[in-house]
Amino acid sequence: MYNPSVHISINVNIHKNPYINPNAHISINVNIGKNLYTNPNIHINNNVNIHKNPYINPNAHISINVNIGKNLYTNPNIHINNNVNIHKNPYINPNAHISINVNIGKNLYTNPNIHINNNVNIHKNPYINPNAHISINVNIVFIYILKIILINTNLYQNPKKYLKIFTQKKY
Repeated sequence: MYNPSVHISINVNIHKNPYINPNAHISINVNIGKNLYTNPNIHINNNVNIHKNPYINPNAHISINVNIGKNLYTNPNIHINNNVNIHKNPYINPNAHISINVNIGKNLYTNPNIHINNNVNIHKNPYINPNAHISINVNIVFIYILKIILINTNLYQNPKKYLKIFTQKKY
């Protein structure tokens, strides 16, 4: 069932009972899996593959070459940009901004106001607290709640020093 003002364009494959609400814009080469529910004002752009029961809340903007795995829940005002791969049940809270070439591993929980920038690889159940800013080419492995304090307090003051600590030290 398609509601008014839904724009669906070239090479769109929609499978098994998708529900698309008003003002949802879906563009070129979009593959949408079974039981997709999109709320109003959802913008899904080029080459988006959405699999197995994703729920996307209002005002979520998902752009070019986004691959979203099974059971993704995104809250309002989530902006997910180019070439984002999200795997196995990530939960992303409101106002999380995730940008170019971000790979997020299984069971990632991010709290509000998390900004994750270019080329960030996060592995194996990281928990990131509110207002943590993680920048370019950061590899974080097994960071727990207390470790993020160093990023909050010192990353912008002397990024090379602290990025070296986080990329070389084993936790």
